[in-house]
Amino acid sequence: MRATRAISPPSMGSAISSCRRAVPMRSLWLKLLSAFIGVILLSAGLNHWLVSRATSGQFSRFVVASGQAWVQQTALLLADHYARTGSWQGANSLLRAPWSGSMMGMSTAPAASTPPAQPQSGWMDSGMMGHGMESADDWMGPGMGEGLEHGPQDGEEASPAGPSDHGGWDEHMMDWDMMDGNVWRGLGLRLLLANAQGQVVADTDLDLVGTRLAPAELAAGVPITVANQAVGTLLAVSALTAAPSPAAAFLTEVNRATWLASAMVSALAVLLGLLLVRQIVAPVRAVTAAAQRVAAGDLEQRVPVTTQDEIGQLARSFNQMADALALDRQLRRHMIADIAHELRTPLSVIQGNLEAMLDGVLPAEPQEIASLHEETVLLARLIGDLRLLSLAEAGQIKLERTPTDLGALAGRLVDHLHVQAAANQVTLTADMPPELPLVPADPDRLGQVLSNLLTNALRYTPPGGRITVRARGHRDAGQAPTVVLQVTDTGSGIDPADLPYVFDRFYRADPSRTRTGGGSGIGLALVKHLVEAHGGRVWVESQVGQGATFSLALPLA
Repeated sequence: MRATRAISPPSMGSAISSCRRAVPMRSLWLKLLSAFIGVILLSAGLNHWLVSRATSGQFSRFVVASGQAWVQQTALLLADHYARTGSWQGANSLLRAPWSGSMMGMSTAPAASTPPAQPQSGWMDSGMMGHGMESADDWMGPGMGEGLEHGPQDGEEASPAGPSDHGGWDEHMMDWDMMDGNVWRGLGLRLLLANAQGQVVADTDLDLVGTRLAPAELAAGVPITVANQAVGTLLAVSALTAAPSPAAAFLTEVNRATWLASAMVSALAVLLGLLLVRQIVAPVRAVTAAAQRVAAGDLEQRVPVTTQDEIGQLARSFNQMADALALDRQLRRHMIADIAHELRTPLSVIQGNLEAMLDGVLPAEPQEIASLHEETVLLARLIGDLRLLSLAEAGQIKLERTPTDLGALAGRLVDHLHVQAAANQVTLTADMPPELPLVPADPDRLGQVLSNLLTNALRYTPPGGRITVRARGHRDAGQAPTVVLQVTDTGSGIDPADLPYVFDRFYRADPSRTRTGGGSGIGLALVKHLVEAHGGRVWVESQVGQGATFSLALPLA
């Protein structure tokens, strides 16, 4: 377990509190809800715009297409007008009210008892109306034709605006006065009459007279010919924006309905978004509250994991962090206690002997001074190991990598420890292949690793036992090639419950062992961190009563 710099709970809590004071808190709930509302309103507005645009365009094309039959008949009327007058003078009035009696050559109709007479001239004869359209009803529809056929009754004045109140315009269409004398506006149409040169000479809305139209625009109109000669073009365009107009009113209602539907859907979406935001923010707030309590020193805080999504992963990660912090605090306390114990033993010996010498109880002889010197050497070695371990855990050890022959390095260490092994009545051997690949490593640090492993094996191997050092090249499928070095002893072995903690600092499988008999508890921790600094790994295999095998694998590149 990596060492963590100790921070007292009050200091951490005050740091977190000052951080909260320095940075104003912006609610995640408010941010998410604002984002939801913004997206909803943008979607609703875009949807309304698209629907309105599509509806207006399609309906305009429908209106123009529906009025083409009327436009065709009006073109015949205009052709007749041009044939009679030889010019387009007065065409604007005719274009705005093509069924006005004065324009159609009709006078006051006869009495109601007399059947209505057909006009003798104009566009309502069978030739102008076309086949199948023999009355005004056929051309203008019910109501409109009825008023034109009957005309004003006896004793009534003819209305300049159109049919009377007996039917027709006032009952079936909008008021003539409301349309400013322009019947086409009620149909959602606007008619333009251009002469042979493409110049507008008549306009139902009066504002484009004199404008010259492009050839592409003229191509979409109805040509007007007299005596096989083109004298003009009649164009019908949508006039839905003009008011009053039933077609424009229809589009207004469609837009209003679209806005209403968008508003209702947006309101529902906001409510659903509010619920969703609350579900998202609630576990985040729980993690935040737990983190604040952990920062205050309460490492027992945990967050319930209720989902399997990113929020659940956040809660699991927080709980793992809290577990790691709690374990690290426990290990830190144990480490401090172990360091104090390891330092107290040699210091107590040195202090006791010096006090005895000062009191005259113990003579200051070379033998006693040598004993004190040995304790100072042990103390210095312990302090050096602690410093090296802290550097290794922090990843600050500088390695001088060179191609290293592990076989030769292990052979030198075996020779160096041969005397100590013989004194312990332990057989120490090295079994190395003749051609072992070179490893890019720091030979001094690897020598320290092997020395710690061999010293540990000598410490736990009884007299008559055996320690063997082996090395071999190894390559797993899909893995980079490595060199595996093993130190095997025939000692008492390690209990399975102790195996996960063998490489922890200050850990001893047998707590009753002293520092002299059982080591300082730092050697194997150094082995682990030094091997990992080389990019390798180390592990142990053991069974109680059958010894242990410590293995380390170092990459070849």
